[in-house]
Amino acid sequence: MAEQIQEITCPECKGAKNIDSFHNTGIDVEGHHYGPSPCTRCKGTGQVPQAMLEWIKNGELLKAARVERGESILEAALRMKVSFSTISKVELGKQPASDFPNYTDKP
Repeated sequence: MAEQIQEITCPECKGAKNIDSFHNTGIDVEGHHYGPSPCTRCKGTGQVPQAMLEWIKNGELLKAARVERGESILEAALRMKVSFSTISKVELGKQPASDFPNYTDKP
């Protein structure tokens, strides 16, 4: 039987499913505007796995360790052989570091 995943209200949009964001419409600056967009943390569902709170906490610690070492996000990505967006997702708590076997806070 599949394990039931406990979900909680998204800490970013607070369950609203959308966040206000800037919409860059390209070269035509007349079209730029602020407006609602689906929340990037919960992907517009208003709910996230409870484990995501731990991912956020761990991401903050990993980022602090990287910054303390004086390592840029790009340098960390090159060292770990992952994309810089992977580093960003982990540090922002949008994905757990355990999803990426090469992810380490050790230089």
